[in-house]
Amino acid sequence: MKTAKIFIVLTFLLAFAVCVSAQRTQTIDSLQELDYLAKGKVKDLKFTVSTNEDVEKVFGENCEKSCIYENDWDIYFKYFDEKWIDKTFVGNKVSIYKPKPEFIGKLGSIVIQPKIQILLSENALFPDEFECRNNTFIRGEKIRISSRTCVKNKDTTYIFSNETTADGKISKGQLILVQFT
Repeated sequence: MKTAKIFIVLTFLLAFAVCVSAQRTQTIDSLQELDYLAKGKVKDLKFTVSTNEDVEKVFGENCEKSCIYENDWDIYFKYFDEKWIDKTFVGNKVSIYKPKPEFIGKLGSIVIQPKIQILLSENALFPDEFECRNNTFIRGEKIRISSRTCVKNKDTTYIFSNETTADGKISKGQLILVQFT
């Protein structure tokens, strides 16, 4: 009887520990701590070359457009199509880019979003290869967040929140997404 009570208590503690660990927060001091994201399966894909079939070979059959990556991340794949438009703003000048026909159906970008809260420390280091600027992150009609965008080598973009949202779902310094292009 005493053994059963101990077993029940240990089971409860283990279940509690699993629940608590699922809600963890990771704080990073340098964007270089996220470099491992580009060194995993992502490195096997080539932009403007890889197709959705290539993505499925690397990530599995159910991962043509999105799936779970490294347990703590959601990964999304975007392919060039006739509707794809990329805009660049420099001062008052707007440049619009559309893909060439040979790139239609090829991999255009990969977006990775954390499933756990990753916070950039207030003393975070931004090495020289990162170009950072403040702007507004917009997702749909409802999400507008003052953000800090840091680009590495013109092909990897990190977006962090500059504020805590009113609903508290996004904290100041929280990583919103990483994009490879």
